Amino acid sequence: MLDFSFTDREWYFSFFEENPTACAKVALDGKFIKVNNAYALLTGYSVSELEGKTFQSITHPDDLIGDQEMVNELMNVNRTRLSYTMIKRYITKHGKSVWVQLWVRVIRDEKGNALCFYAQADALPNHGHFKVEEVKKELIIRPAVKLHEFIRDNWQWFIGIFGTAAFFIAKFSFKFIEIMQKLEIGW
Repeated sequence: MLDFSFTDREWYFSFFEENPTACAKVALDGKFIKVNNAYALLTGYSVSELEGKTFQSITHPDDLIGDQEMVNELMNVNRTRLSYTMIKRYITKHGKSVWVQLWVRVIRDEKGNALCFYAQADALPNHGHFKVEEVKKELIIRPAVKLHEFIRDNWQWFIGIFGTAAFFIAKFSFKFIEIMQKLEIGW
């Protein structure tokens, strides 16, 4: 099993402290045991302030249930899942929401007992900042315009396809009625 006691100072410094990705060692109850400077920058808290908080206390309320469900899956005695990733929001020290891509892995001892979690979070600066009109344009208006242009440019093809389809439907219907009459089912 992995030893996450952070006794190797060189590894700890290079991988954890100086990592540009927000990294944290998190207790099983959700309390931050150790965070790096990137986590502090991401959330607006100092390292010492974060180490006194839980992930639950800085997670946006709308995202907390999903996050907690994923943690519960990691703690499942069947150990069906070792890690999870999700997009969620943190609430910064100044009350702003910041979207992050979160990756969490459970750290177990040699007997398989959960010891803690290791988490990494990357900011998603453009996530969740769409205006309603932009969403409408991207999801509704633009595809509708493209469909209109396609039909306009290919109307003869559509008439041919629908005409052919109508012919086969009519032919099949008459054939179906003919078969039903032969079987004396009363069409």
